[in-house]
Amino acid sequence: MSAALLALALLAQAAPDPAPPAPEGVDTLVTQAARQYDQNQLPEALQTLKRAYAASPRPSILFNMAQVQRAQGDCAAAHASYARFLTETPATDPNRDRAERREAEMQACLDRLAATAQAAPPAAPKLAPPGAAPSSPGPALALQTPPPPSGADLHTTAPPPSRPETHSARARMAGWALAGVGAMAAGTAAFLAWRAAANSAQVEKEVQTKNKSYDDPTVKSLIGDGERDARWARYLGLGAALAGGAGITVLIVTRHAEPGQRQTAAVIGWSTDF
Repeated sequence: MSAALLALALLAQAAPDPAPPAPEGVDTLVTQAARQYDQNQLPEALQTLKRAYAASPRPSILFNMAQVQRAQGDCAAAHASYARFLTETPATDPNRDRAERREAEMQACLDRLAATAQAAPPAAPKLAPPGAAPSSPGPALALQTPPPPSGADLHTTAPPPSRPETHSARARMAGWALAGVGAMAAGTAAFLAWRAAANSAQVEKEVQTKNKSYDDPTVKSLIGDGERDARWARYLGLGAALAGGAGITVLIVTRHAEPGQRQTAAVIGWSTDF
Protein backbone atom coordinates (compact mmCIF):
# COMPACT_ATOMS: atom_id res chain seq x y z
CA MET A 1 0.00 0.00 0.00
CA SER A 2 2.79 2.43 0.89
CA ALA A 3 4.68 1.52 -2.30
CA ALA A 4 1.64 2.46 -4.40
CA LEU A 5 1.31 5.79 -2.68
CA LEU A 6 5.02 6.48 -3.20
CA ALA A 7 4.69 5.69 -6.90
CA LEU A 8 1.75 8.06 -7.27
CA ALA A 9 3.67 10.83 -5.50
CA LEU A 10 6.66 10.36 -7.81
CA LEU A 11 4.38 10.50 -10.86
CA ALA A 12 2.74 13.71 -9.61
CA GLN A 13 6.14 15.34 -9.12
CA ALA A 14 7.33 14.29 -12.57
CA ALA A 15 4.23 15.58 -14.37
CA PRO A 16 4.84 18.99 -16.02
CA ASP A 17 2.96 22.00 -14.72
CA PRO A 18 0.00 23.02 -16.89
CA ALA A 19 0.80 25.90 -19.21
CA PRO A 20 -0.89 29.20 -18.40
CA PRO A 21 -3.91 29.96 -20.56
CA ALA A 22 -3.25 31.96 -23.70
CA PRO A 23 -4.47 35.56 -23.56
CA GLU A 24 -7.70 35.22 -25.50
CA GLY A 25 -10.38 37.84 -25.88
CA VAL A 26 -8.14 40.80 -25.06
CA ASP A 27 -9.47 42.76 -28.01
CA THR A 28 -12.99 41.97 -26.85
CA LEU A 29 -12.18 43.26 -23.36
CA VAL A 30 -10.72 46.49 -24.74
CA THR A 31 -13.78 47.01 -26.94
CA GLN A 32 -16.05 46.35 -23.95
CA ALA A 33 -14.08 48.89 -21.89
CA ALA A 34 -14.47 51.42 -24.70
CA ARG A 35 -18.24 51.00 -24.60
CA GLN A 36 -18.25 51.37 -20.82
CA TYR A 37 -16.11 54.49 -21.11
CA ASP A 38 -18.47 55.90 -23.71
CA GLN A 39 -21.41 55.27 -21.34
CA ASN A 40 -19.57 57.02 -18.48
CA GLN A 41 -19.15 53.73 -16.59
CA LEU A 42 -15.62 54.64 -15.60
CA PRO A 43 -15.00 52.20 -12.69
CA GLU A 44 -16.25 49.29 -14.81
CA ALA A 45 -14.11 50.40 -17.77
CA LEU A 46 -11.00 50.57 -15.58
CA GLN A 47 -11.58 47.09 -14.15
CA THR A 48 -12.11 45.68 -17.65
CA LEU A 49 -8.87 47.27 -18.85
CA LYS A 50 -6.98 45.84 -15.86
CA ARG A 51 -8.21 42.37 -16.83
CA ALA A 52 -7.09 42.95 -20.40
CA TYR A 53 -3.67 44.20 -19.29
CA ALA A 54 -3.22 41.19 -16.99
CA ALA A 55 -3.86 38.89 -19.96
CA SER A 56 -1.74 40.90 -22.43
CA PRO A 57 0.42 43.75 -21.07
CA ARG A 58 0.28 46.03 -24.07
CA PRO A 59 1.27 49.72 -23.85
CA SER A 60 -1.93 50.78 -25.62
CA ILE A 61 -3.97 49.32 -22.75
CA LEU A 62 -1.90 51.36 -20.30
CA PHE A 63 -2.73 54.48 -22.30
CA ASN A 64 -6.45 53.66 -22.15
CA MET A 65 -6.22 53.05 -18.40
CA ALA A 66 -4.63 56.48 -18.00
CA GLN A 67 -7.43 58.06 -20.02
CA VAL A 68 -10.06 56.48 -17.76
CA GLN A 69 -8.22 57.53 -14.59
CA ARG A 70 -7.89 61.06 -15.93
CA ALA A 71 -11.65 61.13 -16.60
CA GLN A 72 -12.20 59.98 -13.01
CA GLY A 73 -10.12 62.89 -11.73
CA ASP A 74 -7.47 60.60 -10.22
CA CYS A 75 -4.41 62.69 -11.05
CA ALA A 76 -1.94 60.44 -9.24
CA ALA A 77 -3.08 57.19 -10.85
CA ALA A 78 -3.36 58.78 -14.30
CA HIS A 79 0.13 60.28 -13.97
CA ALA A 80 1.57 56.89 -13.05
CA SER A 81 -0.18 55.14 -15.95
CA TYR A 82 0.97 57.76 -18.47
CA ALA A 83 4.53 57.41 -17.15
CA ARG A 84 4.42 53.61 -17.50
CA PHE A 85 3.02 53.95 -21.00
CA LEU A 86 5.84 56.31 -22.01
CA THR A 87 8.37 53.88 -20.56
CA GLU A 88 7.04 50.83 -22.38
CA THR A 89 5.92 52.26 -25.71
CA PRO A 90 8.32 52.89 -28.63
CA ALA A 91 9.14 56.37 -29.83
CA THR A 92 7.05 55.84 -32.97
CA ASP A 93 3.79 55.32 -31.06
CA PRO A 94 1.19 57.82 -32.37
CA ASN A 95 -0.16 58.38 -28.84
CA ARG A 96 3.24 59.24 -27.35
CA ASP A 97 3.00 63.03 -27.84
CA ARG A 98 -0.47 63.16 -26.35
CA ALA A 99 0.63 60.99 -23.41
CA GLU A 100 3.52 63.36 -22.72
CA ARG A 101 1.14 66.32 -22.64
CA ARG A 102 -1.27 64.46 -20.37
CA GLU A 103 1.53 63.39 -18.03
CA ALA A 104 2.58 67.03 -17.66
CA GLU A 105 -1.06 67.99 -17.12
CA MET A 106 -1.45 65.39 -14.37
CA GLN A 107 1.80 66.55 -12.76
CA ALA A 108 0.44 70.10 -12.70
CA CYS A 109 -2.74 68.74 -11.09
CA LEU A 110 -0.67 67.02 -8.39
CA ASP A 111 1.30 70.21 -7.79
CA ARG A 112 -1.91 72.20 -7.37
CA LEU A 113 -3.27 69.65 -4.91
CA ALA A 114 -0.06 69.76 -2.88
CA ALA A 115 -0.04 73.56 -2.84
CA THR A 116 -3.69 73.64 -1.77
CA ALA A 117 -3.05 71.16 1.03
CA GLN A 118 -0.10 73.21 2.32
CA ALA A 119 -1.88 76.55 2.05
CA ALA A 120 -5.07 75.44 3.80
CA PRO A 121 -5.04 76.82 7.39
CA PRO A 122 -6.00 74.42 10.17
CA ALA A 123 -9.60 74.74 11.28
CA ALA A 124 -10.00 76.51 14.60
CA PRO A 125 -11.49 74.24 17.29
CA LYS A 126 -14.94 75.16 18.50
CA LEU A 127 -15.17 75.99 22.20
CA ALA A 128 -17.63 73.83 24.02
CA PRO A 129 -20.06 75.56 26.39
CA PRO A 130 -19.34 75.23 30.13
CA GLY A 131 -20.41 71.91 31.50
CA ALA A 132 -20.78 70.28 28.11
CA ALA A 133 -19.09 66.97 27.52
CA PRO A 134 -16.07 67.18 25.24
CA SER A 135 -16.98 66.12 21.78
CA SER A 136 -14.87 63.66 19.88
CA PRO A 137 -12.98 65.10 16.97
CA GLY A 138 -14.69 64.62 13.66
CA PRO A 139 -13.16 62.78 10.74
CA ALA A 140 -10.45 64.52 8.82
CA LEU A 141 -11.61 66.27 5.67
CA ALA A 142 -10.47 64.44 2.54
CA LEU A 143 -8.94 66.53 -0.17
CA GLN A 144 -11.14 66.05 -3.19
CA THR A 145 -9.48 65.62 -6.52
CA PRO A 146 -10.69 68.24 -9.00
CA PRO A 147 -12.26 67.03 -12.20
CA PRO A 148 -9.89 66.58 -15.11
CA PRO A 149 -9.43 69.55 -17.43
CA SER A 150 -11.58 69.37 -20.48
CA GLY A 151 -9.94 68.44 -23.74
CA ALA A 152 -10.74 67.36 -27.26
CA ASP A 153 -9.80 63.75 -26.39
CA LEU A 154 -12.04 63.45 -23.29
CA HIS A 155 -15.42 61.97 -24.09
CA THR A 156 -18.63 63.11 -22.44
CA THR A 157 -22.12 61.77 -22.96
CA ALA A 158 -23.95 64.76 -21.50
CA PRO A 159 -25.23 67.49 -23.86
CA PRO A 160 -23.63 70.93 -23.50
CA PRO A 161 -25.35 72.98 -20.75
CA SER A 162 -27.42 76.08 -21.44
CA ARG A 163 -27.51 75.49 -25.19
CA PRO A 164 -31.11 74.54 -26.00
CA GLU A 165 -30.56 74.99 -29.72
CA THR A 166 -27.38 73.78 -31.38
CA HIS A 167 -25.88 74.79 -34.69
CA SER A 168 -27.03 71.50 -36.17
CA ALA A 169 -30.66 72.15 -35.18
CA ARG A 170 -30.57 75.65 -36.64
CA ALA A 171 -29.05 74.31 -39.85
CA ARG A 172 -31.79 71.70 -40.15
CA MET A 173 -34.46 74.38 -39.63
CA ALA A 174 -32.87 76.43 -42.40
CA GLY A 175 -32.80 73.34 -44.62
CA TRP A 176 -36.50 72.71 -44.10
CA ALA A 177 -37.26 76.38 -44.77
CA LEU A 178 -35.32 76.30 -48.04
CA ALA A 179 -37.05 73.09 -49.07
CA GLY A 180 -40.43 74.67 -48.31
CA VAL A 181 -39.63 77.80 -50.33
CA GLY A 182 -38.49 75.60 -53.21
CA ALA A 183 -41.72 73.61 -53.13
CA MET A 184 -43.86 76.78 -53.12
CA ALA A 185 -41.85 78.26 -56.00
CA ALA A 186 -42.16 75.01 -57.96
CA GLY A 187 -45.94 74.98 -57.47
CA THR A 188 -46.29 78.62 -58.59
CA ALA A 189 -44.06 77.99 -61.62
CA ALA A 190 -46.21 75.02 -62.63
CA PHE A 191 -49.38 77.13 -62.37
CA LEU A 192 -47.90 79.94 -64.47
CA ALA A 193 -46.67 77.47 -67.09
CA TRP A 194 -50.16 75.98 -67.30
CA ARG A 195 -51.71 79.44 -67.69
CA ALA A 196 -49.19 80.37 -70.41
CA ALA A 197 -50.10 77.19 -72.28
CA ALA A 198 -53.79 78.02 -71.90
CA ASN A 199 -53.20 81.53 -73.34
CA SER A 200 -51.30 80.03 -76.26
CA ALA A 201 -54.21 77.67 -76.98
CA GLN A 202 -56.65 80.58 -76.78
CA VAL A 203 -54.56 82.57 -79.27
CA GLU A 204 -54.64 79.70 -81.76
CA LYS A 205 -58.40 79.42 -81.27
CA GLU A 206 -58.92 83.15 -81.89
CA VAL A 207 -56.80 83.09 -85.04
CA GLN A 208 -58.04 79.86 -86.61
CA THR A 209 -61.71 79.75 -85.66
CA LYS A 210 -62.55 83.46 -85.54
CA ASN A 211 -60.21 84.48 -88.37
CA LYS A 212 -58.53 87.16 -86.27
CA SER A 213 -55.03 88.37 -87.04
CA TYR A 214 -52.12 88.46 -84.65
CA ASP A 215 -52.39 92.26 -84.65
CA ASP A 216 -55.86 92.09 -83.14
CA PRO A 217 -55.89 93.73 -79.70
CA THR A 218 -57.45 90.68 -78.04
CA VAL A 219 -54.90 88.34 -79.62
CA LYS A 220 -52.00 90.63 -78.76
CA SER A 221 -53.19 90.84 -75.13
CA LEU A 222 -53.36 87.04 -74.92
CA ILE A 223 -49.89 86.72 -76.43
CA GLY A 224 -48.46 89.28 -73.96
CA ASP A 225 -50.05 87.56 -70.97
CA GLY A 226 -48.76 84.17 -72.10
CA GLU A 227 -45.19 85.41 -72.61
CA ARG A 228 -45.23 87.06 -69.18
CA ASP A 229 -46.49 83.91 -67.47
CA ALA A 230 -43.94 81.75 -69.29
CA ARG A 231 -41.09 84.08 -68.31
CA TRP A 232 -42.06 84.08 -64.64
CA ALA A 233 -42.54 80.31 -64.74
CA ARG A 234 -38.91 79.95 -65.91
CA TYR A 235 -37.64 82.30 -63.19
CA LEU A 236 -39.60 80.58 -60.44
CA GLY A 237 -38.62 77.15 -61.72
CA LEU A 238 -34.94 78.08 -61.50
CA GLY A 239 -35.43 79.52 -58.01
CA ALA A 240 -37.29 76.38 -56.92
CA ALA A 241 -34.45 74.19 -58.13
CA LEU A 242 -31.84 76.27 -56.29
CA ALA A 243 -33.75 76.61 -53.01
CA GLY A 244 -34.97 73.03 -52.95
CA GLY A 245 -31.55 71.64 -53.83
CA ALA A 246 -29.86 73.72 -51.14
CA GLY A 247 -32.43 72.69 -48.53
CA ILE A 248 -32.13 68.99 -49.34
CA THR A 249 -28.33 69.24 -49.24
CA VAL A 250 -28.40 70.86 -45.80
CA LEU A 251 -30.78 68.20 -44.48
CA ILE A 252 -28.59 65.38 -45.80
CA VAL A 253 -25.40 66.89 -44.39
CA THR A 254 -26.89 67.49 -40.92
CA ARG A 255 -28.79 64.22 -40.76
CA HIS A 256 -25.99 62.47 -38.77
CA ALA A 257 -25.20 65.46 -36.54
CA GLU A 258 -28.24 65.52 -34.25
CA PRO A 259 -27.84 67.28 -30.87
CA GLY A 260 -26.70 64.96 -28.09
CA GLN A 261 -25.38 62.30 -30.45
CA ARG A 262 -22.58 60.44 -28.65
CA GLN A 263 -19.21 59.76 -30.14
CA THR A 264 -17.52 56.50 -29.36
CA ALA A 265 -14.52 56.28 -27.11
CA ALA A 266 -12.66 54.37 -29.82
CA VAL A 267 -12.59 57.62 -31.82
CA ILE A 268 -12.13 60.22 -29.07
CA GLY A 269 -9.30 59.74 -26.62
CA TRP A 270 -9.04 55.96 -27.02
CA SER A 271 -6.07 54.04 -28.33
CA THR A 272 -7.15 52.01 -31.33
CA ASP A 273 -3.95 49.94 -31.19
CA PHE A 274 -5.54 46.98 -29.42
